[in-house]
Amino acid sequence: MFSNFLARIGVGATQIDTQLSKNSFYPGEIAEGRVVVKGGSTAQEIEYLKLQVCSQYKNDDSTVTAVLGETVVSHRFTVQPGETLTFPIQLQIPYSTPLSYYNTPVWLYTAAAISAAVDPKDNDRLNIAPSPLQAAVLEALTQLGFHLHSSQYEYEGHKYHRPVQELEFRPGGEFRGRIKELEVVFLPEGDHLDVILEVDRKAKGFASMFVSEFETKGSLRVTPSMQHNLAEQLRQKIYSMI
Repeated sequence: MFSNFLARIGVGATQIDTQLSKNSFYPGEIAEGRVVVKGGSTAQEIEYLKLQVCSQYKNDDSTVTAVLGETVVSHRFTVQPGETLTFPIQLQIPYSTPLSYYNTPVWLYTAAAISAAVDPKDNDRLNIAPSPLQAAVLEALTQLGFHLHSSQYEYEGHKYHRPVQELEFRPGGEFRGRIKELEVVFLPEGDHLDVILEVDRKAKGFASMFVSEFETKGSLRVTPSMQHNLAEQLRQKIYSMI
């Protein structure tokens, strides 16, 4: 009886440990691994075992935790005292997952629901790298002289009605002096990547008496077949916006 009480408050209770094949993934990639459940000092019935890909974004002055995707690993089962159970896992990293730039946090949250007891859980920090198409766009921007200056993951109610990651680039090369800043938002899908571009350029001449800068927006849909001349296509798109 005493061991049952201790298990309910977390002492000598079931433990879970999520073990991934690696810790770096890109949006859309399948993460593989296993969840190890270790029984405590008494038998416990697990209602379900689930995984969630989580991040945090800014909404005005608040920091909000977002569940980007989740999956149930197993439904109701019982783990006996001292027993070790292993569950293989496959989880797709959601396409909307932000990249790990400028300390944008992304983690895998594992939880087991136990009735009338402390729920065991596990948090594993993930490194989210660019997908092949995202990497191609970033490389093309580098070729054009742009360098990443900052990244913000925040709720955007006017444009997207959801949290998005905005990557801000400073110009170099032929665009130095022509524009002030280039803002890029990635909207990935299964077979393509929509790239939303926003150019901030300084107002000149008569207009500079009333406004300090203009903003111009555009977009480009990137597919794998475009990678060989992507820098030139981005160059033309940006010039069309200034």
